[in-house]
Amino acid sequence: MATIFRNSFSKLFFPALLIVGSATGITYLQDQTIPRTQAALTTKQYQQSQKEQQVFLDLMTRTPNLGLGNVFANWIFLNFVQYFGDTAARNQTGYELSSEYFRAIVERDPRFVMAYSLLDPATTLFAGQAAESVEVMTQGLKSLTPEIKDAYLVWTYKGIDELLFLGKGKQAQESYKTAAQWALEQEDEMSRVLGPRFAEMAEFLKENKNSKQAEAGSWLMVLSNAKDKKTVQIAIDKIRALGGQVIIEGNRVSVNFPKKD
Repeated sequence: MATIFRNSFSKLFFPALLIVGSATGITYLQDQTIPRTQAALTTKQYQQSQKEQQVFLDLMTRTPNLGLGNVFANWIFLNFVQYFGDTAARNQTGYELSSEYFRAIVERDPRFVMAYSLLDPATTLFAGQAAESVEVMTQGLKSLTPEIKDAYLVWTYKGIDELLFLGKGKQAQESYKTAAQWALEQEDEMSRVLGPRFAEMAEFLKENKNSKQAEAGSWLMVLSNAKDKKTVQIAIDKIRALGGQVIIEGNRVSVNFPKKD
């Protein structure tokens, strides 16, 4: 069953921190999106599985699309979901193949926007490969256009990585600015609400590239778009470390941040 997840801010220094939380109101997090292994395997078996996945990815990079790029991308994505969700295996071998899955999927179908929302945090947060994630997204964005549904979100993922993990405040500011421009070209209500929020964040970053509240706003974006419990917990821990108050009441999470940065 999907978890109803709500962010609300009551005392914020700047409106841009609302980003997704109060703008979307409710985000659905998938508790059981990722399949779990039925029985623990040996370390050797996990390592062998990792090698097999590497062979699969190598094959996917060499096989021609044959006009079926989106089909290949879906197939690779399903394999990635199993890879990412196998916690026991990842505890043994890590998440280092995440960036390769990300690259393989984007090369096949750069317009597979939904995939970015899982592949980016997997690559950045769990594999520790933020630079690789930004590189893949930069390549994918060359094939995305403002009218593609939710394409602007890829710019925000890129901006988050640049701000939080690469220390590139200027690039993050430009990414948020572009996200705002693209969002305002969408016709749905959500995009019209988010566009000005992203613009406010971009403006704030011009003068406050090292702001804790800017960081908290980006972690809120991560929290609001998280598709798995591990990412949710990481985002909550980071917001708390920055001085934010996270209140959990059942399936509802409220976040307050002090006015003083």
